[in-house]
Amino acid sequence: MVATSLALAEQHNCNGLKEACLKFLASPSNLEAMMASDGYEHLKSSCPSALKELIARLLPAQMKAAKDIVMAL
Repeated sequence: MVATSLALAEQHNCNGLKEACLKFLASPSNLEAMMASDGYEHLKSSCPSALKELIARLLPAQMKAAKDIVMAL
């Protein structure tokens, strides 16, 4: 459900919903469950920019260069 919600939030510029989804996915168990869902495949194909932002947020703060690389992809 969260993968679909994140895709819709990204597509419709719903920043509050997008932020809530990204915070929810900061939990490793929530992230793993999302990646095992059918919605994850849809998110990967329809909103790669949302996945890039998620990855950048999950990287530790001291890895700024890695975050910059991910966001530039």
